[in-house]
Amino acid sequence: MNKIITRISLFVVATFFAVGTLYFGFFSAPYQLTGFINEKKIALFLAAILFIAILLLPRKTKPNSKYKTICWLVVLLLSFPLAVTRFIFGTNDLDAILIFFRDNQAQDITTIASDSFSTPIILSVIVFTLMLFCAFYLLARKQHFDNALLSISALFILISPVTQFAINSQIENELQLNFDPQTEVSMNITKRPDTQRNLIIIYLESLERTYTDLQATKSAYAPLQSLASNSTEATNLHQIFGTNYTIAGIVASQCGVPLLSNGLRDVFFRKQTKQSLEKLLPSLTCLGDVLSQDGYTLSYLNGADLNRFSKRGFLKSHGYTRLFGSGDVAPEIMNGRSNAFGMNDALLFEYVYDEYDHLSSQPAPFVLSMLTIATHGPDAFLDNNCPSTGNSKMPSAIACTAKHVDAFISYVRENPTKHDTDIVVLSDHLALRNTLADALNTSERRNLFFIDSDTNPEAIDRSTSMLDIYPTILENLGYGLENGQANLGHSMFNSRQNLLERYGVDDVERLLNGNQALSKHLWRAVDQ
Repeated sequence: MNKIITRISLFVVATFFAVGTLYFGFFSAPYQLTGFINEKKIALFLAAILFIAILLLPRKTKPNSKYKTICWLVVLLLSFPLAVTRFIFGTNDLDAILIFFRDNQAQDITTIASDSFSTPIILSVIVFTLMLFCAFYLLARKQHFDNALLSISALFILISPVTQFAINSQIENELQLNFDPQTEVSMNITKRPDTQRNLIIIYLESLERTYTDLQATKSAYAPLQSLASNSTEATNLHQIFGTNYTIAGIVASQCGVPLLSNGLRDVFFRKQTKQSLEKLLPSLTCLGDVLSQDGYTLSYLNGADLNRFSKRGFLKSHGYTRLFGSGDVAPEIMNGRSNAFGMNDALLFEYVYDEYDHLSSQPAPFVLSMLTIATHGPDAFLDNNCPSTGNSKMPSAIACTAKHVDAFISYVRENPTKHDTDIVVLSDHLALRNTLADALNTSERRNLFFIDSDTNPEAIDRSTSMLDIYPTILENLGYGLENGQANLGHSMFNSRQNLLERYGVDDVERLLNGNQALSKHLWRAVDQ
């Protein structure tokens, strides 16, 4: 009887350890397995191999090496946050992780994590605890299990995003060697418009164009699709490296470059300031720089705190003078109308209407930019008057956001200003893992971008990226650009090949990922 109980215990423990090991190794890997490889099938196969190997180990007769066990523990602890990150967001882009920890204070990170991501974090802690118990159980009963732990440690290190980041940062590939940032990052304004136009930019958090194809969200997305169909719309807008989170999407669309990290130095050796960085990419000429020099008043309203992700530093260093975020709202006004990131969208739009009215009363042309929050993962942040039905809140969030946008655009058109107005609506990036992730991942995912203006509706189906939005906006405002280029972006109205058309999606990833020469060029000081 005791032997049967021992065998069952060993069977259960080996199963838990194999699954736990796969969780931390597989989910902390730098890249998702795509194409012909089915992630779930290969995960189960590897778990089965590890399970069988554990059972085949002989019974313990000699002491195990404590150094091998300690090595495994250290590697496991280092893998834990990376595994949790991928489990939550579906990605392990270390550039984004570095910028996240550089630009957010510990209190902000704790608040967001406890409010929105408590379930996956608690699950990860449970798995971690079970793994420790199972490992020490097997160390006490199986010979050579310490060698198995050492082999697992080596595998974890090999596939770690940190290892891949270090390799990509230190070893230039052929594409990077043949890419000269000094000549590739180029911008020359050849003509300025005779008549200045206002510009409104509406960033919709994680609200990608793919939602128009999903059965669960097609109806909710319909108002946005109706607006896009009557505008100049990019229907094939890819997401590329360095544009896959909020501040990166804003930088890419307003500066025509990916947001590459400036290495570990800015994360671990900077002075801890509330604002993070006072300047982002100071040597670049971005949208705000061009328009502020031409007499525009630039305003930005944000549902979250502007100090997160150095948004305040970026905007202030590139022409914006009127900045508004959740930190500027009195607590009594926020009461009942807030979420983990800041204020709910209904409250944000109230301030947007007020800001539009103020800017409209002034003689100067203006830029009014804003960023919503409602459609943020993992399962949206709904206004009090935005009811939700079903297992996912995301369709309701999309529907309510679409109504806000539609109503605001109607208000702008019904209350014209001295200058005609172009309205740009776009997603800041593709949605990270959320309650509709399975449906999204079965589709060809594309970002949202359209310009509502007085031009004839046009669908632009060429392969484009967020980098190409900046020169497209400038040309739509009436600016002339040499070769239609602004930094690394190329106007969608210009026939010259953009980066995606020149290299292809996969090679653009190889070109930008770990490109230290480009990163140094983008982050150089103004006088360099």
